[in-house]
This record gives sequence, C-alpha cells and structure tokens, in this order.
Amino acid sequence: MLYCIPELLQTQEGRETAKKVASLWLNDALVVQAISDINGGKWHELPEETRYKLAIAKSNAEAAFYLWTTSFVETDHREGLEKMKLAREIIKRELGDQPDEADPMAAFARFAMDLAKNMHTESVAKAKRVPTTGLGLDKLLSVTT
Repeated sequence: MLYCIPELLQTQEGRETAKKVASLWLNDALVVQAISDINGGKWHELPEETRYKLAIAKSNAEAAFYLWTTSFVETDHREGLEKMKLAREIIKRELGDQPDEADPMAAFARFAMDLAKNMHTESVAKAKRVPTTGLGLDKLLSVTT
C-alpha cells in the first residue's frame, strides 16, 4: 500500500489506513491466487528451497523499501535508527558489500585509513634499529674469520 500511495506515511491516520487496507488486500482471494501464480504454486506446496529463496527475496525487498521510505532526518528513536542500520547492511550485502566510490564520506574514510596506515608504517620504520653486538666492525670481522 505504501509503495502505491506513499503519501499515507505522512500522517498516523494514513499509516493506520495503509495497514488496514494492506491486511484486507493480502487476504483477498484474487491476490492470494496471483501471489501463488507468481511464486509457482501455493506456499505450503512449494519445495523448501524455493520457499527459503522467496522469503529472503521478500525480506530483502522490504528492507530496501524501508530505506527508501524512511527519512533519516525524521527518525528520532533508537529502534528506527537500528532498523535503518540493519536494512542498510542487508542491502549492502546483497550488492556484494561494494563501497560507493562516488560517496564523499567513503572517499574521506579511505583517505583517513590510508593516512593512519602510513603513519603507523613510518613510526614502526623509525623505531627499528640495526642490530648491534656491542663489538666494533673490526672485532666482528676478526671473529668470523
């Protein structure tokens, strides 16, 4: 319902209406039959693997839709932020965890990580010393010959 009429998200009354209509819609005989046709059969008659794939695809689609319809700026409670974080992780995993090269924050994060790595490498290199035995070069040469 919210995908078809996103304006319903703007008010509490709209959200409640969407839930009621969605419930009626999902239980309508024609919709149930259409879903069975799309899925290749009735849910309980499908092979387990098919049901699992359909469930994952549905869940991933819901996560994507949640991200699309939820405003980060308007989310003012921890549960909503955690839900957004989870949805992002799901979608990123589905996309192969590929970072967005065009994202300025990702570019800054890569720069900061490279900078920190280079600073660490330099400090380790400066701290390394040539091993000494306490003997001078002449004594070392005479000991080995």
